[in-house]
This record gives sequence, C-alpha cells and structure tokens, in this order.
Amino acid sequence: MLRAFKNVVGTIAGVLLLFAGVTAVGDFLIDWANPPIGQFIDTSSGRQHVLDVGPEDKPAQPTPAIVLVHGANSNLGDMRLALVARLRSRNRVIAIDRPGHGWSERAGGAADAAPRRQAAVVREVLSKLGVTRPVLLGHSWAGALAAAYALDYPGELHGLVLLAPATHPWATGVPWHFGLAGTPWLGPLFARTLAQPLGYLMLDRFVGPAFAPQGAPPDYVERASISLALRPATVMANGEDLNRLEAFVAAQATRYELIKTRTVVITGTADGIVSPRIHARAIAAQIPAAQLVVLQGIGHMPHHADTARVVAAIEALAAADQDAAAAPRATHRP
Repeated sequence: MLRAFKNVVGTIAGVLLLFAGVTAVGDFLIDWANPPIGQFIDTSSGRQHVLDVGPEDKPAQPTPAIVLVHGANSNLGDMRLALVARLRSRNRVIAIDRPGHGWSERAGGAADAAPRRQAAVVREVLSKLGVTRPVLLGHSWAGALAAAYALDYPGELHGLVLLAPATHPWATGVPWHFGLAGTPWLGPLFARTLAQPLGYLMLDRFVGPAFAPQGAPPDYVERASISLALRPATVMANGEDLNRLEAFVAAQATRYELIKTRTVVITGTADGIVSPRIHARAIAAQIPAAQLVVLQGIGHMPHHADTARVVAAIEALAAADQDAAAAPRATHRP
C-alpha cells in the first residue's frame, strides 16, 4: 500500500515537473512573440508599461488626455486595438498595463491587487508623464479602479468613463481557476505548472463569452497579445485581483454618491460577464453627474462591438466644460 502511494506521488511530481518545464519554455516564447510596445515609468509598484500617443492633429483648443485602463485577463493591447487609433487624432491617449499585467511589474505582490492601490499607481504614472485632469476610462475590473481614483483624488479628473464596469458585489463568485490562481500556496504551484497549458486549450472559451453575442475581432488573441495573461506571474496577479474585488467594491459602493466628476457609464444589454443591472445601472443611479449609455444587444466589449458610439461618448466628455460637471443628473438613455 505504501509503495503504491509513493508511486502515485512520484507520478504526480513527475507530471508537475514536466508541466513546469513546458510553462518555462512557453513563458519565454510568449515574451518573445509579444514585446513591449510602449515606454516604462518607475513607480512604487515597479516599472509600469505605458503607451503614450497623439494627438496626430493639433487641436484648436487644448483637450484633456484620455487614459485607458484595461480589465481582467487583458493588457493595454485590448485598448490599443479598439480605441487608441480612433481617439488619437485629436487627443493625447495613454493606455496603461495595470500592475502585474502585460509588461507592468507588481512589486507589492498581493498587496497591489486592490483597485485603490492600482489607482494610486496609475496616478503616479500620470504625474511622471505630466498629465493633469485627464479623462479616465476603466473597463470591467478597472471600473472599480477608475471609481476609486475619482473618490480618492477628487478634482483631479476632467471626466470619468466606466465601460461595462464592475462596481458592486455580486453573488456568483469567480470561476474556479481564477480562485485557485489567487490563493497563497496552491496558486503559485498552479500558475507555474498547469495554468498555461490549460489556458492555451481554453483561450477560445475565455474570449468567446467576453464578446458574446458578438464575435471577437479577427486574430484578436494575437493582435491584443492576450497570451501575456498566461505567464505565471500574470496568472497569479489576475487571480489575486479577481479574488479580492468583491469585498473591495462592497465597501466602496457605499461612497459612489461622493463622486462629483462628470461621468459616463456605458453598458450593453447583452453583457453576460458583468451584469448591467447590478453594476452599471446601479452606479449610474448613485453618481450625481452621471449619464448612462445603454447599448442594445451589445455584450461585455462595447469598445469593440460599437466603437463609434463609445468613441463619441469619450470625445464628448473630453470636450465638455468641466465647470458644468456638478450639474444635475443627466437623463439616462434607455
């Protein structure tokens, strides 16, 4: 019996070592195939990777910079693919890899998982770039980050865009693999052995639901460098972010009435990832200067599925007179 047990343990250890070797090679190949496309800014959480472009045409009137922050399982490549080229003609556009994602470091480990902490790192980046009073967009997970920024640094934003945002507690938890990746002991073992091979097999299952009922753009995984999310350090960072999000937004949601920044909340009625009712509609009702834009039949990726309307909303906010930011609540669009 003892011998059989030892054989089983030896077999499991051998399999894990094999997958660890496969992951190490895969890590190298992912880095080689997806090099950084921007610059690096030193912060308290290590070097942060930033794409800073435009404007291509000098506007007649100065406009605020537009800062784009991606959601979970992603990096700035998603924002670059959907929005950067469309916005940069008249605006300075800055897309940021969140700490621990893409090519950004995460010096604080799990302590840097809180949206409030990541908002502080984004603020450091913007300060070093000389950016003041930008329009800040947060997609999905980063909706909580963007809201935290508006709460913690009142008066420092020209405008706030919450795109399919995660802002309130929900009842369904997170998928098992994200929960496992964010645990202190099993998480690193999972991330360094099984997560990457399984992730390659399941990429379509991750990407498809995010875009449903629309389809992903052609070659989306390659063009947006989504495989960067399969590296062990990023797997763990993503798990930590998702595991800690619900408790964070449960506390933060009681303060949204304090946000005085002019805000646009954009959601799709067919979003199956982040419930429009629980999140977007709720926060739009709480923020005094919020406008709710509801896109019929659109899923969790409005910036890809209805780029023109998302860009129009961002540019209108950038062009708005900030003195009117505390005006009465805008009429919500059905």
